[in-house]
Amino acid sequence: MRAAHARLAVRHGPKLDAWWDALPQRTAALAERWSLQLLKPIPRGNTSLLVRCRRDDGRAGILKLTPDPALAADESRALRAWEPTGRVPAVWEHDDEAFAAMVDHLTTYRQSANWSGPILG
Repeated sequence: MRAAHARLAVRHGPKLDAWWDALPQRTAALAERWSLQLLKPIPRGNTSLLVRCRRDDGRAGILKLTPDPALAADESRALRAWEPTGRVPAVWEHDDEAFAAMVDHLTTYRQSANWSGPILG
């Protein structure tokens, strides 16, 4: 988690520390409300903390948390707009006040007929 903090500090600066200190309570509250089992953090991402999780129905997802409220809202809105393409994760949940989104894990996407690259997983 230190590496994640260092990556996010480069992007978000001093405002990160107060947000970071509140993460344990925020993630626990979101996990309870959205019925998530929190798994391991993903060791990448420069704008958000990414945490692998599993929903009660067994589907794998990613909990995305950021200290930037505009980024969280804009990203969720964009992903929802592009969702019909099948090239972006589905947004299952979003919370403007927690600056968080719960998205589908990438292994569930179908390849586009025009896409020859790998499906990420």
